[in-house]
Amino acid sequence: MRPSVNGTVEMNLKNCAFEPERLLFELQETVELRLTSEDDVHTFTVQPLGINGVVPGEAVSQSQTFSFEQAGTFKLICAVPCHEGFGMTGTIEVR
Repeated sequence: MRPSVNGTVEMNLKNCAFEPERLLFELQETVELRLTSEDDVHTFTVQPLGINGVVPGEAVSQSQTFSFEQAGTFKLICAVPCHEGFGMTGTIEVR
């Protein structure tokens, strides 16, 4: 579900996919997401949680910290035009 080491999750955004595509967190958990895109600009967008990070396509990791204060299952998308339609979606579950 998520490769987490000391509260850090590594995520690759490439070829219109999130790797991993499913993430699981605990309510009130705070994590650092290290987002890397090797091919193009992508976003890490979870609209119901107010998350919208932009990741440049320069193979440089960008870190963002999130605290999950709402339980549920949420759709993760890339908001770059057409990327969601090409299947760049995932799931974040907070329990």
